[in-house]
Amino acid sequence: MMLKRAWPLLLIALVALQAFVRPDANILSVRDDSFHILRRISAGRESPWPAQTGFTRLMATEYQCGFPVRPDLLEPRLSEIISPLRWASERIYQGDLVDAAMANLSPWQVRLWQLRYGLGLWSGRLDDGPVSPQKVDEARRFAILYYQMRLRQVACDTARGMR
Repeated sequence: MMLKRAWPLLLIALVALQAFVRPDANILSVRDDSFHILRRISAGRESPWPAQTGFTRLMATEYQCGFPVRPDLLEPRLSEIISPLRWASERIYQGDLVDAAMANLSPWQVRLWQLRYGLGLWSGRLDDGPVSPQKVDEARRFAILYYQMRLRQVACDTARGMR
């Protein structure tokens, strides 16, 4: 009987303790959130790009639209689109890693980790990531392929409009 009356106070104490320890997480709203899953995947913190600079120059010779293209005329338009394309391909990469992680984890394991996060007991290194290196490479290849395809499409459409 005493536990029945103490239950609301224990819940309030738990939520208050959690708010001081981890204010950005809420134990009352734990859900399957891919952001929290992605936090513990070490590959998700990396960029899919082989190098941070010079990647667009590498592909400048690959524009093949079926007609001659002058990359120097396309440069102003491509410089506008490169940043959003890069952002989109990084989101695809991270999303693929989250999907691969979710496929390898049992639902109770995800809930347990989310509960630990909500309580402020998150160590940040529960494991080095449930995603195999092959899945990371596959996600990286797909992100770069997406970037190349969209960049080529924008380049060809721009060149077609300039003809």
